[in-house]
Amino acid sequence: MGQKTKKDKSRKGAPRVSKDRIRRVDADRILEQVRKLTGAALEAEGMDLVLAEFKREGGGYILRLYVDKEGGITLGDCTMVSRYVGDLLDAYADEMPRYRLEVSSPGLDRPLTREDHFRRFEGRTALIVTKEPREGRKKFRGVLSGALNGVITLVADEVPMEFALHEIESARLQYKHGESTC
Repeated sequence: MGQKTKKDKSRKGAPRVSKDRIRRVDADRILEQVRKLTGAALEAEGMDLVLAEFKREGGGYILRLYVDKEGGITLGDCTMVSRYVGDLLDAYADEMPRYRLEVSSPGLDRPLTREDHFRRFEGRTALIVTKEPREGRKKFRGVLSGALNGVITLVADEVPMEFALHEIESARLQYKHGESTC
């Protein structure tokens, strides 16, 4: 009993270190769990989880979900998803550190993460960033012209280029003034 009191006294006045700062966060594992828990529920509401990000920002963790649906997302949709997903993760997510949840529409420069996204936006300008350099660069801007069997075709400077989905680090639409957003 005396040792416990002594130990408590030695910590007195010392800054408290959050378990979140000590624990190494496995973002991929957390994102996989988030996708499993939320995917079917969002689908049932006619929504699509476009992208989920879990990262450290501004001294804390942020879980950012980009959701979309036919006709676009409203503020009410984001609020509903935020409440529902927050409750779902509180109840079922294992060992998540403290986080702030943000729910958003994908926006005009929406991320493209699946083959069906690339097909949906054929004819639109996109920026693809590859994991490894190709021809001495990693960024390619051009017009999406196809997506089939995990291969995306982008026409850059009138030259068609093919990218396997697994080679792509990130891809986003590039909005131009006057261009249709649908």
